Amino acid sequence: MGYRQSWLTHGDVISTGLRDLFAFRWALRCTTPQASDTVLGQGWASHGYNAAELDPACPGVGWLLHERGLPVRCRTHYLDDDQVEQLAARAVILRRASRRTDSRAG
Repeated sequence: MGYRQSWLTHGDVISTGLRDLFAFRWALRCTTPQASDTVLGQGWASHGYNAAELDPACPGVGWLLHERGLPVRCRTHYLDDDQVEQLAARAVILRRASRRTDSRAG
């Protein structure tokens, strides 16, 4: 079983200490190369991985930086509110079923 931690940030500053706790960083479109570097780490924008240059007509596209690697351009799916509600309802059903299965095994 794995553990995943996700942080969404909104604001002017992400401290280096906080940013460096995460091995995976995803910079979606932003307005400046400095903002891109705030997410990915100092210098990535000047090496061609500048989230400020991502096409605004392509929402969900960003640079994903993983441990000891180069950023990779990728895109996420968009889910509207109804789809999120359906997904959450399905997750509840699966978790309940999993608990019933787990209790029978023990």
